[in-house]
Amino acid sequence: MEPYKRNTRVLYVDDEQALLTVFGLLLRKEGVEIHTLQDPTQIGSMLDEHGPFAIVLSDQRMPGMDGVKVLEAVAHRHPSTVRVMVTGFVDHADTTRAINVAGIASYIAKPWNDALLRILIQESVDRYNLTEEKAHVAHQLASSQESLAALLAQATNGDIHERRDAVELVASLVREKELMLKEIHHRVKNNLQIISSVLNMQAMNITSIAVRAPFVRATGRIRSMAMVHEALYRSDDLGSINFTRYLENLASEISSIFNMESVSWSVTGERLALGIDLAVPLGMIAHELITNAFMHAFKGSAKGTVTVTLLRGDAGGLTLCIHDNGCGRSSVKPAASGIGLTLVTALVEDVGATLSCVEDAGTHYRLDLPTAMTN
Repeated sequence: MEPYKRNTRVLYVDDEQALLTVFGLLLRKEGVEIHTLQDPTQIGSMLDEHGPFAIVLSDQRMPGMDGVKVLEAVAHRHPSTVRVMVTGFVDHADTTRAINVAGIASYIAKPWNDALLRILIQESVDRYNLTEEKAHVAHQLASSQESLAALLAQATNGDIHERRDAVELVASLVREKELMLKEIHHRVKNNLQIISSVLNMQAMNITSIAVRAPFVRATGRIRSMAMVHEALYRSDDLGSINFTRYLENLASEISSIFNMESVSWSVTGERLALGIDLAVPLGMIAHELITNAFMHAFKGSAKGTVTVTLLRGDAGGLTLCIHDNGCGRSSVKPAASGIGLTLVTALVEDVGATLSCVEDAGTHYRLDLPTAMTN
């Protein structure tokens, strides 16, 4: 079997040379091959000379050719390339064109967040190579006319060369199924990311902080679900994720959004593996409570810490604690009104857990899941 060769080429199209330079500097240590293009009308020549690219990012409003046309050209030439729109403007017509015509995977708003842009680049490169490797393996298997039963018989009864070839083909069949499952999780995560991006674009149009806040929270909730699917397609067994690592990534992302240098965070405890049915609701619960801590616990306080602890409980259950040392309550009690904590209460009931809140040197939420649902 011919091995698959990974593609790490990244292209950014923008008429502002300064942004192209910043982009290149930002990704110089990310293990990708960086290409930039200032003249969007030259996209065809760029694709011919250096393509296909794993990901192409394009500014929306440029002289000569707008971003939708650029990404449409990429989609026509290389459909598997991940396409991302970069824009400092919000226009619903542009959004619709970008999704329906160019088939974009996501939006990036200017000025971009460096950390989130790096994550998007790495995820997009992984997504492209996942799709291409699956196609590569499927093509290799298609060249063999042997049935699975014949391959298994050959693997046990043939000579050493036949057995080796048969084992390689069977392994490729297994790999193809794994890649298909990974691609499903990647597509679900990508669709959730598009919804999140559209909500972000809508929020950019809103000047009132109070009105904009629900959009920001909704985006975070969707992202917490997308991160579960992201972790699943990165997982070795495809059936469960390392939930402790997921909490680390979640806390890191929430911290970067609030950008509060005086507030630190930590995730400690056992490394527990959870399936998707439990990881999604617990991820959403954790998102709400960690976000509440960053939003409300440290007003007027110089420093603070948000601590997340995950422990294995009795009978294979678990205990999840989220504690802040803020100067006041990080939130209202779970039974009180508010969409976020109403959602928390409903999710806690759905998974059969109990949630308690103690105000002692800050706010301490403790979730106990008694049933044997962890691995």
